[in-house]
Amino acid sequence: MTLEQKCLEIICEDNLHKPNRKSHIIHKKAYLIHKLRKYDLKWITIANMFDMTHGSIIHLYNNAEWWEQSKDYLYLYDTHLYREIIENIPKASIERNLEKDIFECRSMYQLDRIKERMVKKFYETNDAILSTNDAI
Repeated sequence: MTLEQKCLEIICEDNLHKPNRKSHIIHKKAYLIHKLRKYDLKWITIANMFDMTHGSIIHLYNNAEWWEQSKDYLYLYDTHLYREIIENIPKASIERNLEKDIFECRSMYQLDRIKERMVKKFYETNDAILSTNDAI
């Protein structure tokens, strides 16, 4: 089975050809688009697979490039199953330090990302941290 056939199967199974603004769906679409383009498919061919315009495909490709380079944790988390299927890469453990992330946070956007990581349980709860914060 070729990469193109695997991706078509995934697109149909997960309804990725339908419009959706949820971040985990966008991450999955972007990952597949990135892989298909690296496989040397034309923009219009990829666009037809996802039932999108080639401009939207290029935008998602550029986002995927950015997320890959910056090693965005939510992107990596949302696409880990596809990575196992397509690249046969086992899921990497993602460890984050909540205290460090909060101190390095410089915008509301970054704070929202920290909240998303907390919901998805990227941070280990540490009773020692909680008890020292209560003393302050």
